[in-house]
Amino acid sequence: MVRHKPLSPSKIAKLQELFGAALRKSGAFDPEVQQLIEHHWDEMGPDLEASCLAAIGRHRMPLSFPQNEVVRLVRNVPRHIGSLEGILHYTPGRVKYLSNMLSWASIFDLHFNRDVELHYFHPGRSLTDEQLQQEYQSRKLVPDPLAQTIDNRDLAFADLHPNGTHWQDREGRWCYLTFDRQFYQGPRVMADFHRNEWFPYWWFAGVPRVSERPLAISVV
Repeated sequence: MVRHKPLSPSKIAKLQELFGAALRKSGAFDPEVQQLIEHHWDEMGPDLEASCLAAIGRHRMPLSFPQNEVVRLVRNVPRHIGSLEGILHYTPGRVKYLSNMLSWASIFDLHFNRDVELHYFHPGRSLTDEQLQQEYQSRKLVPDPLAQTIDNRDLAFADLHPNGTHWQDREGRWCYLTFDRQFYQGPRVMADFHRNEWFPYWWFAGVPRVSERPLAISVV
C-alpha cells in the first residue's frame, strides 16, 4: 500500500479551523448525540474518531480543483494612478508586502479601458515566468495589474482563487503581484521581483489583447 506524507501543520490548522466553525453552529448534532459527546466522551471517543476517519476517507475522491476559468467585469478602473501609494489605497484590509523598488508609473497602457473584462485562468501546474507568459499568449490575454488590484478588493474572491500576475521590467527582470490569504496573517497583497516558479494553486488574470504593444513597467 502506498503511504503518503501527512498534511503540513498549516493545512491541518486550517482544517481544524473549518471543522471548529462547523461544530460551533447550532444544530450540528442531534440533541441526544450532543449529550453523549458532552457527558460520555471517554466511552464515545474511539467511535467518534473512527467516524471522522471514515468521513475523511469518503471525501478523498470527490475533491478537485474548481473550474479553471472565471470572467469578472471590473468597472471604473482608476487609470490616472501612477504611484505605489496610489495602489496601496486600493488594497484595504490586506497585509501589504510591496517592494519600494518597483515603479508602477507605466502600467497604465493607454489601450486599456476603465471598464474591462478580467479573465482569470488556472493552469493547475507549476510554471516558470516564461511558461506563464506562454499561457497568457495562448489565451490572447495581457496582464492588467491595476484592474486586478481593483477587483481583489473583494477579499472573499482571492480566498477561493489565490491569484497573481507578472511582467518584465525594462531590464528584463520578472516582477509579480499576488493576492491571497495566509492562515496567520489574513488577506495579503505582495509585489516584488520574482525568482521562483509559480505553484500549481495560483490563478492568473488578464484582459483580452487589443494591441500587440507589450505591457511595460519601469523600475526605479
